Amino acid sequence: MNCNRLARSQSDFLFDSIYVVGDKAYWAAGAVISTSSVSAPTGFNTTIADVSTVNSNSMKVSALSVTDTKAYFADKPIESDKDPTHSGNVYQAALMENAPVTTMARGQKAASSIVTDAMNVYWATGDCAIMSMPK
Repeated sequence: MNCNRLARSQSDFLFDSIYVVGDKAYWAAGAVISTSSVSAPTGFNTTIADVSTVNSNSMKVSALSVTDTKAYFADKPIESDKDPTHSGNVYQAALMENAPVTTMARGQKAASSIVTDAMNVYWATGDCAIMSMPK
C-alpha cells in the first residue's frame, strides 16, 4: 500500500545489498550497479557502474558496499553459482552516472561481503580468507 517503485525489470537482483546515501538508493542487479531517488522515484533506474565495461566475460555482481562517495563491488562468472572456487575481481566506482570502473584486485575466489572503513576495503573469499587493501 502506497509503495513507490524505485526501479523495474531487475534481473538477477543481489537481495542482501541495498544502500541509501542521501536521497539515493543503490543496488546491484546482474552486472550493473544502479541508483534512483528515494524522495522522487520515477520507476526507472540510473546506471552507476557496469562490470561488463571492464570485464568482457559473462559476469555478475556478487557483493556490494556503498559509502558517501563510492561503490565497492565484486563480480563472479554468471555460471558460477554452483562452483565455490570461481574467480572474480573487486572494483570501485564513483557514485555518478556511468562512472568509470577501477579494478582494485584480480583473481579473488568467490569474493563476497564487502565492507569499508575510513582507510580500507575488506572482503571475504571462498577459501575462507579476509582480504583488505587501502581505499
